[in-house]
Amino acid sequence: MVVQNVEVTPCDVQPCELFHGQNYSISVDFTSQSDDFVSFKLCGQLGPVCVPFPTGVKDFQVTAGANKFSYSMPILSSYPNIKVVGKFEFTGQSKACFMVPLKIMPSKISEENVFRLENIIPGLDSLSRKQSSDHHDDGDERL
Repeated sequence: MVVQNVEVTPCDVQPCELFHGQNYSISVDFTSQSDDFVSFKLCGQLGPVCVPFPTGVKDFQVTAGANKFSYSMPILSSYPNIKVVGKFEFTGQSKACFMVPLKIMPSKISEENVFRLENIIPGLDSLSRKQSSDHHDDGDERL
C-alpha cells in the first residue's frame, strides 16, 4: 500500500487543533498492489509509547489500484488536553502508516456564553479596580 494523500477536516494549522465536543474527519487516498482485506488502527504516540485509540472500524476490503478511506473522530471531553502524534496504520498483506501532529484542546466557547460576574453584578469591575488602587504598601513590615 502507498498513501497518496491525507486530509484532516477541519484542520487550519499544524499541529491540527482538535477541540473537545467536535467531530473531525480524516480522508486517506491510497493505492494497493492487490485486492486485500485491511485492518485500521489508530494510536497516540507519546514518547516511546503509542496509546491505542478505539476506532470501532471493522476490517474492510480494498481493491488493486486507487482506494479511499474515511473516518470520523469524535473528540470526547474525557480526552486530556495534550499534544500528541496520531499514528494511523493500515495492515493487510502489506502495510501503510502515516503520522499526523495533533493538539487536543478545550472546547471553544463563544464570548457571549462566558459566565462573568460583572455581567450579573453591575459595577463589580469598577469596584475591584477601586479596591486594588486603594491598597498600597506603606513599607511598614511587622514581624
